[in-house]
Amino acid sequence: MLWNIAEGPYEANALKGNLWFPIMIVLVYSCFLLIAFIVSRWRLTKKLGFSLIFLHMTFIALTLLTNSIGGKKPVLLLPNTPGWSDGR
Repeated sequence: MLWNIAEGPYEANALKGNLWFPIMIVLVYSCFLLIAFIVSRWRLTKKLGFSLIFLHMTFIALTLLTNSIGGKKPVLLLPNTPGWSDGR
């Protein structure tokens, strides 16, 4: 907050893109996590642990593929992002 008062609002290229996609993935991931722990009676089994690691790695990969890094276009363009076209 002191930074914003002294320097003005912080602006980053990562915040200019769509944030709905990573937020939706995290919400779905969190719901899956809660349901999985309830079903397994709050025990972390080996199978559940590997599935959670897989889901987290998938989230990281999708986030990296859908965001521009170093000023380059993202590998996967999502609807309503700059450079996306639906062919119309």
